[in-house]
Amino acid sequence: MKDNGKLNIMSSSDIRSAVKSGINGIYIFCGPEEYMLESCLKMVKDKLLGEDEENGVFAYTRIDSDGSGGKLNFKELINASSTVSLFCERRLIEVRSVNFKLMNASETDNFCMLLDELSENKDNVVIFYARDEEIDTGTLPKKASSFITRVASHVSVVYFERQTPSKLSVWMLKHFGAFGVTASREQCYRIMELCGGSMRLIASEIDKLCAYILSSGRLEVRAEDIDAVCCIYNPEMQPFAVSNAILSGDRDALFAAYFDMKSKKVRPEQILAQISSVWCDLQTVNVLADSGENRKAIASGLGMHEFRVGKYLEAGRIISRERIAVTVEKCGEADRLIKNSQADAYLILERLIAFL
Repeated sequence: MKDNGKLNIMSSSDIRSAVKSGINGIYIFCGPEEYMLESCLKMVKDKLLGEDEENGVFAYTRIDSDGSGGKLNFKELINASSTVSLFCERRLIEVRSVNFKLMNASETDNFCMLLDELSENKDNVVIFYARDEEIDTGTLPKKASSFITRVASHVSVVYFERQTPSKLSVWMLKHFGAFGVTASREQCYRIMELCGGSMRLIASEIDKLCAYILSSGRLEVRAEDIDAVCCIYNPEMQPFAVSNAILSGDRDALFAAYFDMKSKKVRPEQILAQISSVWCDLQTVNVLADSGENRKAIASGLGMHEFRVGKYLEAGRIISRERIAVTVEKCGEADRLIKNSQADAYLILERLIAFL
């Protein structure tokens, strides 16, 4: 578990371990990575209900709050938790469509009392499935909202965060392997560049890509397959939105990525780190290239994927070395201002982006 101050916020790997060892208790499943959330929810169902579909009739209840405007029906939940589980060790109660954002302080206190009452029955596993628009999580996994802070001592909060590109590429290779199709890490990164960082979207594109490749009588992904089959989604959803915007010289896209992060309350230092790291990497890659190093050697020396090195080399043919050096210096100045002055940090960033 991640120690969030005094709170223990569970991750997807934590809940998978709990399922394997014998899950029990009450949980709120939340976070932006719904594909992983639903995968773990299915794992819980399979563990508790087994392979016999009839077990679901006797040991599974789903409560949906859509019809009540997102308000939790306390009585319905208590009645469900009082039902004896048949044919299974524990009963699973899945609660959806509760809009926790609508709960005032008094309702939140009542909810906590309900959770304490439910926890007394060790035969039940209760999972609240909360979509992003239904719950304020703050900036988890780093800092919890006031709501999460209030309820976390009464319920286990499982936060499904977006996976890093490195972890996504490992998962993608396994997804390809399930179809008997092989792909390279660089090709996985190319798919992420086009499709974004959502596992649900990527899974859909891989399914299409594999169907296309297998219908062609092949088992290996080619670069042209990705460009022919995979859809291009909103760059604000992409894990490489900042670097793509910088390397393509698209200031509007960079501002879009910046304002998206600002709206999500990403700290100015973190945003600047993303921007400056691109320019520093761009400078490093092209200095090595100018000294005679080839793409493979640069990738190996820097621990960087060849695809990314290629992107920096392409940008280096357009952006002058002088401009790269000046921009790296400007990023350093912005860093000093953010850390040492009383000026608005976001305004400093916006001026830097305008310069870029």
